[in-house]
Amino acid sequence: MRIFGPVDATLRRAAGDIGPQRIAGLRYFLFDGLFASLSDNLVAGFLELFLLSYGVSNSVIGLNTSVANFFASLSIIPGALAISRVRSRKRLVVLTGGGVARLGLLAISFVPFATGDSGLAVVSLVALNALRAVMGNFCNPAWTSLVADLVPLQARAKYFGRRNVAVIAASIVASPIAGRIVKSLSGLPSHPQLGFQAIFFLSFAVGTLSTASFSRIPDASVSEASAHKPKDFPLRAILADRRFAGFALSAFVWNTAFQVSSPFFNVYLVSRLGASAAMVGLLTAVSSVFTLAGQLVLGPVTDKKGDIFVFILTGLLIPLLPISWILVNDPRQVILINTASGILWAGYNLACFNILLRLTPDDHRAEATAIYQTLVTASAVLGPLVGGALADSVGYRAVFAVSGIGRLAGTLLFIAVVLRSGPLKARR
Repeated sequence: MRIFGPVDATLRRAAGDIGPQRIAGLRYFLFDGLFASLSDNLVAGFLELFLLSYGVSNSVIGLNTSVANFFASLSIIPGALAISRVRSRKRLVVLTGGGVARLGLLAISFVPFATGDSGLAVVSLVALNALRAVMGNFCNPAWTSLVADLVPLQARAKYFGRRNVAVIAASIVASPIAGRIVKSLSGLPSHPQLGFQAIFFLSFAVGTLSTASFSRIPDASVSEASAHKPKDFPLRAILADRRFAGFALSAFVWNTAFQVSSPFFNVYLVSRLGASAAMVGLLTAVSSVFTLAGQLVLGPVTDKKGDIFVFILTGLLIPLLPISWILVNDPRQVILINTASGILWAGYNLACFNILLRLTPDDHRAEATAIYQTLVTASAVLGPLVGGALADSVGYRAVFAVSGIGRLAGTLLFIAVVLRSGPLKARR
């Protein structure tokens, strides 16, 4: 279609001459990422504030995250096994992560209307958040397998760099809009949570555009070799790969530490520093703006220096971010932290995903991804429980300190185990 001409030309420069069907798939995958980012960032961090509006404790906020991640961790390996029992990986993703999970957003927006009792509302929000997490993680192995087949190895850094620019640009727009909506509509005597309801409904509406875009991606593998459908789950064989096992273990440590503090930054801003929902949205946008800048700066560095260099560099610097929160006594000071956060996380996430694709074997990528995601999600069960308990008993500063030290430990474990096992070889 003529309207997509400039987009397709950009994709061809990134991916080379790979045929019109695959170019179309890359195009719709880019749009999927853009709309998904808009949808996700309209509500990112606001569910905790939604719960806080009902007067819950930090332990309940941590429990909400842990419950979601506990059930999500149980769904990933079944999701990998489901690939062998369905005809279409794309359909599996669209029905679960793109379908049921996004209907969960719609259901969340109606919770205050459907539940008069605040206790029942809190339980409903926790349950619906868990449902969304389960569906999103169930489809993750199919999603990763499909993406690995869709994006050529030689083009991954450039293509994901361009896709990430679109994703980040969408997040820059979404967060301030969400904060303004919450501030404008919340607190009404008849509908005190209306602002939160509005952003979850809007997130659902935008998310349907992401689902529609993903549904246009060609599902067939690009080559016969990549059309593998597992009939068993070779756990022992996958974990026998020392580098992959070390990467997964380091990710478990890193993400446990990350989740110790992740649910509580916005809660700390609102409950201790007096920030408004609009300020929360603005600070999130600052992070997104500099994530875009980081993508533009560190993307070429990744191409030149390699994934490992960027991964280690950012992995050693990011632990300083939560520790910096110990010194914060005014919401405006977070602007500096979020500036650095955006730049560093842009490089870290791009390098981490590329390393995952390189370390997972071609013939068991879905299963290896399932093992990795299960460990990461399981770490997100433990982390928020520890963080909530620390916040209530010791204080937020202890939460931030533990998170920073744990993240550093995860990076050092990667260096000690993965890098000392030999150089990483490129895989398809």
